[in-house]
Amino acid sequence: MKYVRVYAESVENKDEYPMSFDLLLDDQSRASGDWYMYGLSGRPEQDGQCYPFALVPDGSMDFGAAYQDEADRWWKTDLREQKIEQNAAFKIWEKEQEYEYKIVKIDALGG
Repeated sequence: MKYVRVYAESVENKDEYPMSFDLLLDDQSRASGDWYMYGLSGRPEQDGQCYPFALVPDGSMDFGAAYQDEADRWWKTDLREQKIEQNAAFKIWEKEQEYEYKIVKIDALGG
């Protein structure tokens, strides 16, 4: 098992809300386990805007109870079903929109 931070950009517009995910990977480089993992949408280091979320075992992305509209709070991704490697593509769904993202960087975390 290894713990990594995955950085991803929108295929359509790399400047639009990049994503990062902290994932525990199994021996086949897939997200492992039935527990919550965490991530961040946005570029807090550039413009201060960021949206943290929990990645639920079923692939749902929970942006938190502060959102009164459930459609704003809950997104979905197929990232947990993909092999985590450089340039791998995955999808994110927000309300009625579908976005394709590409993994642009993977950093090892922990010791």
